[in-house]
Order: sequence, then structure tokens, then C-alpha cells
Amino acid sequence: MGILRPFLGFAVVLVIPAIVLSGQNRAGLQKKGLKRDQTRMVRGKVTEVHRDGDSDNGYFVMRVQDKKQAKGNAKGKYDTRKFQVLPVTKFAIVRGDKREPGSFKDLHEGDRVVVYPMDDRPTFARLVEIREGKTKPAK
Repeated sequence: MGILRPFLGFAVVLVIPAIVLSGQNRAGLQKKGLKRDQTRMVRGKVTEVHRDGDSDNGYFVMRVQDKKQAKGNAKGKYDTRKFQVLPVTKFAIVRGDKREPGSFKDLHEGDRVVVYPMDDRPTFARLVEIREGKTKPAK
């Protein structure tokens, strides 16, 4: 019993608070009416960009694939998501393996993007990756 006593103290001090705190985060999201999936990255194509003058504020609307379509239940259906852009939002331009810093001015309609929303506010963008890749030839 003397050997197990330090391990029991470790469990009480570190493990139990970690379990309690993880439950509080989930409960906080449920209070706001949000699911955990709404705070994860979102991939899609930009359909509208609205800037507030010369500042780094504004918003953009993007088209994302409907979850039902991804499962094969429906074809041609897309959801739209609107993300607010703040001065603290970071932008990156990704070309293959290379990553360069960007800005809100680099975002245009038709760009493929990956958006990482803020943890506590899923409609505000924390990081926007503008994906540039091979362009398809015109038919």
C-alpha cells in the first residue's frame, strides 16, 4: 500500500481535474447550441468577399459540401457558411508544401480555402489557408 500511495495522489491531483475540465468545454458548447464539429476546420470555395474599407475587418461566405452528399445520399447540394474576419485572423497562402503569409486582401471569389474557426466563436475565423494549386485547363 505504501508504494501505491504516491500514484493515488497523482491521480487525484492531475487526472480528475482534467476530466472535469474536458466536460466543461463540451457543456459550454452545448449551452451555445453548438456541436463539437462546428468548431473544427471547414473546407470549401469562397463565393462572396466583403471588406470593411481598407481595414482587415469583414466577412466572407463559402460553399461547403453537404454532409449528406459526402455519404452519397444526395448530389449537387451545398451548404454555405459565413465567417467573420477580425484583425487577429491569420492568413496563409499554401502552394504544395510551401506556406507563405497572406492577408485578407489575398482572398478572392473562387479561391479554395481551409478555415479554422475560433474555439469559443465558430463563426469567426482564426486561421484561413488559401490553397493554390494546379488550375484545370479550359474545355
